[in-house]
Amino acid sequence: MSWEYLIRREHQLPVTPEQLWQAVATDAGNRGWLYPMEIEPRVGGRVSRGPATVLHWEPPAHFACRHTDEETGFSNTLSYRIEPGPDTGSTLRFSIHWQHPGAADDNWNLRADAATRHSDFYHHSLAEYLRHFAPRPAHYGRGAKCRRYSARLWW
Repeated sequence: MSWEYLIRREHQLPVTPEQLWQAVATDAGNRGWLYPMEIEPRVGGRVSRGPATVLHWEPPAHFACRHTDEETGFSNTLSYRIEPGPDTGSTLRFSIHWQHPGAADDNWNLRADAATRHSDFYHHSLAEYLRHFAPRPAHYGRGAKCRRYSARLWW
């Protein structure tokens, strides 16, 4: 028996469709509100997170990518549809679609609940990034130097 799970969200955001596209369909934009994610900008292009493959590339209107686990057959499709807002700004229609060809394990409902909560959290982060920080870049670092800098900020 196969199993599917779908999350859909719609948000009104205070930026142009082009600015929203930059935030969701580019590595620099994703770094600001999500995590580093390199995207090869074309249908069939590689997305580093997953890794995934670009399914739709229609700037600034539609970006979608899919990760498929070859071993289990599980797939995860992310889709971002962007339209001009009703008055100003933009409308984002976002979806996550999970498909699993086999029987769901005992943790499937827990994973689905976590995905829903993470989606809501990430899209809150996207809205705050666009309202207050876009298009400023985020910088990620590792190692002792970053820990020392971080300690100076918080202590």
